[in-house]
Amino acid sequence: MKNYVFLFFILLFHQSLMAQKNTFLVFEHLFDNQKIGLEKPIITQFLDTIYISRLQYYVSNFTNEKKTIENNYFLIAVDTQYHTKKISIENFIPQKKLGFSIGILPKHNQKNNLLKQKGDLDFNKGMFWTWENGYVFFKLEGYFFVNNEKKGFIFHIGSNECFRNIVFDNFIYKKNNTYQIKVNIEKFFPKKTIKEWTNNKGITIMQGEKAKDWADRIPLLFQLE
Repeated sequence: MKNYVFLFFILLFHQSLMAQKNTFLVFEHLFDNQKIGLEKPIITQFLDTIYISRLQYYVSNFTNEKKTIENNYFLIAVDTQYHTKKISIENFIPQKKLGFSIGILPKHNQKNNLLKQKGDLDFNKGMFWTWENGYVFFKLEGYFFVNNEKKGFIFHIGSNECFRNIVFDNFIYKKNNTYQIKVNIEKFFPKKTIKEWTNNKGITIMQGEKAKDWADRIPLLFQLE
């Protein structure tokens, strides 16, 4: 019995040491301080009502002051009820700098690598263009109503030109290695009414010059608390 107790405490100690080597990022998704859940009404600052039906994006390329981890990919997806997502980056402790990217590195963003990709990079996750060679980096879908008629907005931002880096200048090391990141989706949209920026029509953005312009907005969403 004593041996089992001893082994139990050894295991707890080992897990504690392993946890100390990891960094935990908690992504909290908001829209103008409203907690986001899929298919829930969101009131904008212009008193428009919109609904988000899908929000997914890839986080990768984690960087601290000493190294960059290129092969860790996490697919962050908001579901119906929960607006927060937590990930763990193994053997990665930032002291002075924390950075990451939104998207897939070009060397992994290829169709001929499909058979090698597993986990969050599995193309069955719905983040790979079957008609195009590459992943969708950031996917936001939703809708609004005009005279009781449903109008959609679809943003599938991808391609190597839309890969974006984020570095937090206000980084402060925490002993528990856990950091809260607010993702303010309202910053993705223009500061206009729905009517002004959509002309009350559905909008679809995928690739090309317009997609790159919208990709430039993505780093603005992330704020380290």
